[in-house]
Amino acid sequence: MTRRWSAIAAALMMVGCSNPGEKAEEQFRMVEQANPSPDDLCDASRKVADGYLEARDQERYASWKNKADINCMNARLGSQLGTR
Repeated sequence: MTRRWSAIAAALMMVGCSNPGEKAEEQFRMVEQANPSPDDLCDASRKVADGYLEARDQERYASWKNKADINCMNARLGSQLGTR
């Protein structure tokens, strides 16, 4: 009986362990749909890149790092031009 519960608990723990990059990407999509400011997009895309870095997913990290750089540059330019 104890073995069965241990196996069930282990399976449930594995289900809860998702890729942090994918979780952050899902959150990014929510931010993206909520009329975000350029700063919001910058922060959210950085979190996605960091999540994929943590997950050791080089290809997705590089892609999201580029997106974050673009979003953050857009936020900086907007603040410099006063067009937030």
